Amino acid sequence: MVTISLSGPRAVSLIEDFDKAGVYYEKRRPNRAANLMTAPQWILDLARFAQAHTAWDLLVAPVLIAWLKAKAQRKITFIMNDATTCSAEGLSAKEFETILRNAKSLLAVEAGTAAKLEPPQHAKTKSKAGRRRHGFS
Repeated sequence: MVTISLSGPRAVSLIEDFDKAGVYYEKRRPNRAANLMTAPQWILDLARFAQAHTAWDLLVAPVLIAWLKAKAQRKITFIMNDATTCSAEGLSAKEFETILRNAKSLLAVEAGTAAKLEPPQHAKTKSKAGRRRHGFS
């Protein structure tokens, strides 16, 4: 099994990419005791088995590569079995697959700010006292 930790306000877009590609995973929240500043938003556990008669790395690698290349602020770091790390930047697709095959876990990060939430639109109604605004001011 390989674990992918998603960090950054927009890194969860990788979940949508896995769903579109039919990659099976288990999603869980990190330990609540973890440091909120450094803890990932989600942790995905991917079983290493053939899915739909395709080798695991051949199914997952293209999704990760496409996600990584889609935006410059995205980064993927592999954590290997011997606790060394390797950045995915500059790797060929073949190198990416080989490293993915031997990785214990990955950290997928998308820097940036979260999408700004717009305040709800408040209805304006008329009353005997004139126009009154309902909701928060």
